[in-house]
Amino acid sequence: MSLSSDRRMRAGLMLMLCFAVFTSCARSQGSGSQREPRKFRFVSGHSARNIPFQEDDGHIFLQVRINNSARLWFGLDTGATRSSIDQRVAQSLGLKSAGSQQVGGAGGYEEASIFNGVSIKLPGVELVDQTVWGLPLEFLPPATGRRIDGIIGYELFKNFVVDIDYAGLLINLHDPTKYDYRGSGKSVPLKVQPDGAIYVQARLNVAGREPLEGEFVIDTGGNGSLMLARTFVEQHRLLEAVKPTIPAGGGGVGGPIQIVFGRIKSLQFGDFVFNSPLTGLVKAGEIADAGKAGNIGGKCLRRFRIIFEYSRGRMTLEPNAYFALPDEFDMSGVALAGEGPDLSQIKVLRVRPNSPASEAGLLIQDLIEAVDGQPIRELARIKQLFRQDGREYLLTVKRAEQRLQLKIKLRRLI
Repeated sequence: MSLSSDRRMRAGLMLMLCFAVFTSCARSQGSGSQREPRKFRFVSGHSARNIPFQEDDGHIFLQVRINNSARLWFGLDTGATRSSIDQRVAQSLGLKSAGSQQVGGAGGYEEASIFNGVSIKLPGVELVDQTVWGLPLEFLPPATGRRIDGIIGYELFKNFVVDIDYAGLLINLHDPTKYDYRGSGKSVPLKVQPDGAIYVQARLNVAGREPLEGEFVIDTGGNGSLMLARTFVEQHRLLEAVKPTIPAGGGGVGGPIQIVFGRIKSLQFGDFVFNSPLTGLVKAGEIADAGKAGNIGGKCLRRFRIIFEYSRGRMTLEPNAYFALPDEFDMSGVALAGEGPDLSQIKVLRVRPNSPASEAGLLIQDLIEAVDGQPIRELARIKQLFRQDGREYLLTVKRAEQRLQLKIKLRRLI
């Protein structure tokens, strides 16, 4: 649930990213008993419809304008208790800091600048007089292979009914006082905290164990399916129960976290059951508040059209074309990052021993330039290609001043 502000690019054999930030020393103020002044306006009517977005591995990216700026790319994150902007972008826009705030998350703590009186514009709607945090987010673009200027979080969800159509790549925003859902989806209760964190009750079935229940963050900013909090993992001794596992790296506010990935039998929330979900077990760091079980992330949520209604304490789920697809892990054994001014150079960060990548002869620092003779410039695209069991590819690789042709045959690693 936490957005890393670690200034170094940190990665394991699979880099997991979460976008959200939360206050570590002072939660968002207000108990919810008093209605805040309305701080948004629609261009017309009571909704802003068909706002386009791009989706990558469960992450949602929207174009926004900050104080009449040019279009900026922001991640959309239910886990973020405050929207954030990259400090360098804030400086380029001339935003004036009103002080600082210590924020915390999975990896530790970070000092954030506070910017008041900010306008956030999306197509058809404007949020006015907002407070956003300034954080160093420069590690995110290499990890995602795309430009990221900031994160939009609770401010959007507390003001609107947010209707996310993952398959259609469209978002609708509605005035909560004017909205009435009339579809065929199933409603799931949400526990909405005063700071904007949202939880659902979910059940886990783990081989050889009685079913486990707990409260899970619904986290559109996390690109995993299911992440289990360190304290929950330790309490139920899940590192012993979930086998086999693969170590990986992750990012959180203040630094990296340590994760291993395995599979449990099933995850259930509401009427929906997911068999054999890819499950991250946190070994060091934390991804949820004390007493919470973990996070349900974007790779699970993208299987639905989701209507978030914070004011009514519910989300409504309509399964889409992704619902029955298997939850696949990287099958190459390589961790990659985007490099260069436009992030179009695909660089090898780690190679797992005894994996298809090591058997193919890939090395750290190699640049993958083409797959089967087709130039490859998008990190998301090559990640998709590397999740196809049994596929063989011919990779064009630049190593120092050499260009090599390496053949790789993928296989399931977990």
